[in-house]
Amino acid sequence: MWIVRVSLGLGYVCKRWRRGIGVVIRKPKKQDYGEASSDRVINLLDVVRKCLERIMVGRMERWGQEGMGDEQFGGRVGRGSLDGVGLLYKSWEPGGGKGLMLCMDVKGGYENVGVRKGVERLREVGVDEYMIK
Repeated sequence: MWIVRVSLGLGYVCKRWRRGIGVVIRKPKKQDYGEASSDRVINLLDVVRKCLERIMVGRMERWGQEGMGDEQFGGRVGRGSLDGVGLLYKSWEPGGGKGLMLCMDVKGGYENVGVRKGVERLREVGVDEYMIK
Protein backbone atom coordinates (compact mmCIF):
# COMPACT_ATOMS: atom_id res chain seq x y z
CA MET A 1 0.00 0.00 0.00
CA TRP A 2 1.69 3.17 -1.18
CA ILE A 3 -0.19 5.37 1.32
CA VAL A 4 1.27 3.41 4.24
CA ARG A 5 4.77 3.67 2.74
CA VAL A 6 4.40 7.44 2.34
CA SER A 7 3.09 7.79 5.90
CA LEU A 8 6.03 5.79 7.28
CA GLY A 9 8.52 7.74 5.18
CA LEU A 10 7.20 11.06 6.48
CA GLY A 11 6.84 9.81 10.05
CA TYR A 12 3.31 11.23 10.02
CA VAL A 13 -0.11 9.69 10.58
CA CYS A 14 -3.05 11.77 9.32
CA LYS A 15 -5.67 12.85 11.86
CA ARG A 16 -8.40 10.65 10.42
CA TRP A 17 -6.32 7.52 11.10
CA ARG A 18 -5.67 8.59 14.69
CA ARG A 19 -9.34 8.51 15.62
CA GLY A 20 -11.02 5.49 17.11
CA ILE A 21 -14.38 4.55 18.52
CA GLY A 22 -14.41 2.99 21.98
CA VAL A 23 -17.03 0.30 22.55
CA VAL A 24 -17.67 -0.89 26.09
CA ILE A 25 -18.38 -4.60 26.57
CA ARG A 26 -19.21 -6.19 29.92
CA LYS A 27 -16.91 -8.94 31.17
CA PRO A 28 -18.81 -12.16 31.92
CA LYS A 29 -19.53 -13.45 35.42
CA LYS A 30 -18.66 -10.30 37.37
CA GLN A 31 -20.28 -9.75 40.79
CA ASP A 32 -20.75 -5.99 40.54
CA TYR A 33 -21.29 -4.43 37.14
CA GLY A 34 -21.22 -0.98 38.77
CA GLU A 35 -17.39 -1.13 38.95
CA ALA A 36 -15.27 0.04 36.01
CA SER A 37 -13.16 -3.15 36.17
CA SER A 38 -16.27 -5.12 35.11
CA ASP A 39 -16.11 -3.60 31.64
CA ARG A 40 -13.70 -4.01 28.73
CA VAL A 41 -13.17 -1.25 26.18
CA ILE A 42 -12.57 -2.30 22.58
CA ASN A 43 -11.07 0.39 20.35
CA LEU A 44 -12.30 0.27 16.75
CA LEU A 45 -9.72 1.77 14.38
CA ASP A 46 -9.60 2.75 10.70
CA VAL A 47 -8.43 -0.20 8.53
CA VAL A 48 -5.44 1.71 7.12
CA ARG A 49 -4.33 2.66 10.64
CA LYS A 50 -4.61 -0.96 11.76
CA CYS A 51 -2.35 -2.01 8.85
CA LEU A 52 0.13 0.74 9.69
CA GLU A 53 0.06 -0.25 13.36
CA ARG A 54 0.80 -3.91 12.58
CA ILE A 55 3.71 -2.99 10.33
CA MET A 56 5.17 -0.73 13.03
CA VAL A 57 4.69 -3.31 15.79
CA GLY A 58 6.57 -5.92 13.74
CA ARG A 59 9.44 -3.52 13.05
CA MET A 60 9.62 -2.30 16.66
CA GLU A 61 9.63 -5.89 17.98
CA ARG A 62 12.59 -6.67 15.74
CA TRP A 63 14.49 -3.63 17.04
CA GLY A 64 13.48 -4.47 20.62
CA GLN A 65 14.87 -7.99 20.36
CA GLU A 66 18.22 -6.66 19.20
CA GLY A 67 18.36 -3.80 21.72
CA MET A 68 17.71 -5.77 24.93
CA GLY A 69 20.33 -7.65 26.87
CA ASP A 70 20.34 -11.44 27.22
CA GLU A 71 19.26 -11.08 30.85
CA GLN A 72 15.87 -9.63 29.80
CA PHE A 73 12.97 -12.07 29.91
CA GLY A 74 9.31 -11.24 29.40
CA GLY A 75 7.91 -9.07 26.66
CA ARG A 76 10.16 -10.79 24.11
CA VAL A 77 9.46 -13.40 21.46
CA GLY A 78 10.74 -16.78 22.63
CA ARG A 79 11.97 -15.38 25.97
CA GLY A 80 8.99 -15.24 28.30
CA SER A 81 9.10 -14.91 32.08
CA LEU A 82 8.82 -18.66 32.54
CA ASP A 83 11.94 -19.15 30.40
CA GLY A 84 13.84 -17.10 33.00
CA VAL A 85 12.46 -19.28 35.80
CA GLY A 86 13.48 -22.43 33.88
CA LEU A 87 16.99 -21.12 33.30
CA LEU A 88 17.39 -20.29 36.99
CA TYR A 89 16.11 -23.75 37.97
CA LYS A 90 18.57 -25.44 35.59
CA SER A 91 21.45 -23.56 37.18
CA TRP A 92 20.34 -24.66 40.67
CA GLU A 93 19.82 -28.33 39.91
CA PRO A 94 23.34 -29.64 39.11
CA GLY A 95 25.32 -28.12 41.96
CA GLY A 96 22.56 -27.45 44.46
CA GLY A 97 23.77 -23.85 44.43
CA LYS A 98 21.96 -20.62 44.99
CA GLY A 99 20.53 -18.19 42.49
CA LEU A 100 18.91 -14.81 42.47
CA MET A 101 16.01 -13.61 40.42
CA LEU A 102 14.35 -10.22 40.34
CA CYS A 103 10.81 -10.22 38.96
CA MET A 104 9.01 -6.96 38.33
CA ASP A 105 5.64 -6.12 36.90
CA VAL A 106 5.60 -2.37 36.66
CA LYS A 107 2.01 -1.22 36.39
CA GLY A 108 1.77 1.70 34.00
CA GLY A 109 5.47 1.42 33.18
CA TYR A 110 5.05 2.31 29.52
CA GLU A 111 2.97 5.38 30.29
CA ASN A 112 5.58 6.67 32.75
CA VAL A 113 8.65 6.51 30.51
CA GLY A 114 9.90 10.03 29.83
CA VAL A 115 9.53 10.91 26.15
CA ARG A 116 13.06 12.30 25.82
CA LYS A 117 14.61 9.28 27.54
CA GLY A 118 12.53 6.91 25.42
CA VAL A 119 13.56 8.63 22.17
CA GLU A 120 17.20 8.64 23.31
CA ARG A 121 17.06 4.88 23.98
CA LEU A 122 15.44 4.20 20.59
CA ARG A 123 18.26 6.07 18.87
CA GLU A 124 20.87 4.15 20.93
CA VAL A 125 19.61 0.80 19.67
CA GLY A 126 19.54 2.08 16.08
CA VAL A 127 15.84 2.54 15.41
CA ASP A 128 15.30 4.44 12.17
CA GLU A 129 14.23 8.08 12.58
CA TYR A 130 10.93 7.60 10.75
CA MET A 131 9.96 4.95 13.31
CA ILE A 132 10.82 7.24 16.21
CA LYS A 133 8.53 9.94 14.80
